[in-house]
Amino acid sequence: MPISIPLSDTIEFSLTPEINGVVNGSGRGHHISFGSAGGFAFKVSDVFSLNADMRVLRDDDPVTASTKAAVGTSVAILTRDNLQFDLGGNFGINNSTPGVELYVGIAKQF
Repeated sequence: MPISIPLSDTIEFSLTPEINGVVNGSGRGHHISFGSAGGFAFKVSDVFSLNADMRVLRDDDPVTASTKAAVGTSVAILTRDNLQFDLGGNFGINNSTPGVELYVGIAKQF
């Protein structure tokens, strides 16, 4: 269950824990993966915000157990009341995590 805590009018802290039942890599049986993402959102203006977060996910697969860890940052620009553009990057901080992932996004409210 996601948790979001406003720290001020311009800063918000969020935490999103998760736990999953996953099929084993061998195709037989199941195991648990679990972790959390947490971060801060900074409202710079009515149309511009910055975000910084960290994620850790442990996958206890009996054959290929791993822990993935990454930090991320993004910017969001609200161009109209119902249209937002996002640009961000995720950066792996251990060997089990991809080094760099960049993304762009568009969100429209209907």
